[in-house]
Amino acid sequence: MRPVPGPAASAPGKELAPGRARITITRGALERALERAGSHGLAEVVWDELATTSAVPPRDAVTLQSVAWYGGGTVALVAMSIFLGTGWSDNGPGLGLGIALTYLVAFVALAEVFRRRGHPVPAGLMGTVAVGLVPAVTYAVLSLTVWPGGQPTGTPLEYPDFYAYISGGWVVLEVAVLVASVLAWLRYRLSFILAPLMVAGWFASMDLAEAMAPGTTADNVASAAVSLTLLGGGWFLDRLALRGEAFWLHLGGLLSGYYALVTLDGDRVGTFMAVTGVLGALAITAALVLRRRVYLVFGASWLFTGLGYLAFEVFGGSLLFPLALALLGVGLVVGGVKLDKLGPGSRADG
Repeated sequence: MRPVPGPAASAPGKELAPGRARITITRGALERALERAGSHGLAEVVWDELATTSAVPPRDAVTLQSVAWYGGGTVALVAMSIFLGTGWSDNGPGLGLGIALTYLVAFVALAEVFRRRGHPVPAGLMGTVAVGLVPAVTYAVLSLTVWPGGQPTGTPLEYPDFYAYISGGWVVLEVAVLVASVLAWLRYRLSFILAPLMVAGWFASMDLAEAMAPGTTADNVASAAVSLTLLGGGWFLDRLALRGEAFWLHLGGLLSGYYALVTLDGDRVGTFMAVTGVLGALAITAALVLRRRVYLVFGASWLFTGLGYLAFEVFGGSLLFPLALALLGVGLVVGGVKLDKLGPGSRADG
């Protein structure tokens, strides 16, 4: 007996609003429900309609063609962003600008071709590749105009260093990526387009820290500010039922927050580990509230790190601490069972 997703899950390309559960309907359950409603004769018609509608996979469904689309798009994105910069020093900013602009225009044109032919996912993926070229274009323009002698920081970094070194001068490139990501998403409405935004936000947390407080221990303040901004944006998109897009902001916020955490004063290991454990517990709580697996992954790793420090450095010789940890683990398992009983709507989906 083939299960059919309910009406709330059948609309292709749409995310469910928070609190709306995805359900699975069997034919027997449908017949019983309609019989109780006095409409037993409609069971065959409704079942055929649901089966026909659910045959159209949503845009984020994992199918062979989606694997090909996203796999190819990711390869092209890496080629046009990270690998493009490896030969930049040999080209110079003038030739580099011409090459990067040519690639960017070509991918935008390809995205528009896919869009006009009714292929929204390939169109959005090609738009994402175009966004990945924005840092190279921005760097070339700045190098030909306001950076002929090096970045404003005085550090003559070449474009390949954008992915390898922290510098306050890179912030301009990252802001350009943020703007381009938003514009591309407004055009193509594919959540993957916000992946470069997430990376740019994470990089900006490090480069802003260097620009605001070079060589000091206060650099984590800028990273924390970027983290809160991205997490707040993710929460806002969740409220708009844009959970696919919100995922990238949540991920970027957690990565920026992690950088803010590791830039705390390294001499106070105990304080650092305590903060790590507390943030891990908060992230796990957020995972339950927001139904986000990404918070669970980060939270569990942070909590495990903090507890590991306590186990080996603070309570290394205690016989009760292992028992306390075991009880905590059992408690988490029991909590997961209770959560599972609440139904599919309680499960994390991003």
